[in-house]
Amino acid sequence: MIFDFLKAKKLPENFAVLDFGSGSIKAVIFDSSGYKASGALSVVGTGEEVYPSGTIVSGVISNIDQFRDTAKASLRKASFACGFNPSWVVPCFSAEFSKAISAKVKVSRKAPEKPLSRQEWSEYEKKIKETLLSEAVNEMASITGNAECEVELTEKVLVNIHSGGEVLNLPPFGQRISELQIDYLMGFTQKSTLKLMKNIVRSLGKKELLWTSKIINLVRFLSQKDESLDAIFVDIDSESTDVSVVLGGFLIGVRTVPFGQANFGSEAAPNSTAIGLSTKDWLSMVSVALSDFEGVKTFPPMVVIYGSGSKQPSISEALQGFTWTKLFPFVASPRIVRLEDIIDLSAFEDKTGKAGEFVSSVVVGQSFRQYVKDRT
Repeated sequence: MIFDFLKAKKLPENFAVLDFGSGSIKAVIFDSSGYKASGALSVVGTGEEVYPSGTIVSGVISNIDQFRDTAKASLRKASFACGFNPSWVVPCFSAEFSKAISAKVKVSRKAPEKPLSRQEWSEYEKKIKETLLSEAVNEMASITGNAECEVELTEKVLVNIHSGGEVLNLPPFGQRISELQIDYLMGFTQKSTLKLMKNIVRSLGKKELLWTSKIINLVRFLSQKDESLDAIFVDIDSESTDVSVVLGGFLIGVRTVPFGQANFGSEAAPNSTAIGLSTKDWLSMVSVALSDFEGVKTFPPMVVIYGSGSKQPSISEALQGFTWTKLFPFVASPRIVRLEDIIDLSAFEDKTGKAGEFVSSVVVGQSFRQYVKDRT
């Protein structure tokens, strides 16, 4: 993982996920004290705090004090249930704060007759980071239109390694191989954004366990049961919507539109069945986001919706009735599913009774497993 120098000398007994959204910050506290012995993670506290008006404008933090206070309030709510406030946090990005993609890296060894050593792999890692950063810069330039944008990797997850027709989870140390193809999931953000977020986390008096993104964890979590995961993910937050495409477990990319639940107004009320103008505008923006994935020849039929706006009946109705197949090359008629209906949270012990209300944030907790894996 990136930022190895932030790793603790021993595994923390608890930590909090801070899910930075466009309309609120969610906090989920995990008890990890039994992880080393049993692999168990327990959800012991949850909390959510909505940003005061003017905290975020057009996806940019315009009031740092209010943003920090919102994070502090969400942690306070989560800690009230369990009686403690963790020192370690996992900041989780989405929307304009961060993007993510999958990448394939090919490594050709100069001396294939020699067994692969850890030192040699470490040297490859440095070059791989440069390759991934270059990929991230190109992707961010495609998204923002700014080729000069400074980008930093926040996370790189080794998904698997292809070697001699085999698929491996770990580098084949001690083996004589000539070539490796390595699949990664990586998150990245603008350098200025990461610097600002780091300062905010420090101002809360917290230590960063690792940085991650919601979509990376969802792809990893769902791919555990379906390695060839095919889906379009639509995260409808308060002020924005993230549209992500995953083909064969490979995250093609993330696009964000500045339109979310807060823009739907009264037409999204529980008893409303009408599809209003704002919903049509939103669908139009989702279409623009999908059309930006130019290299995708066919789209998968499963459309997974989540986030605060996904609970609005008019949104689900609009998606169900949308003329997807007339606009995009879907392999079959699209079906809309809610994230909570396909996510199995049995891997987490829920001591709050509220994990189902924080599904995507709870899934982010599995990043702790990646953290432990990287340490061993």
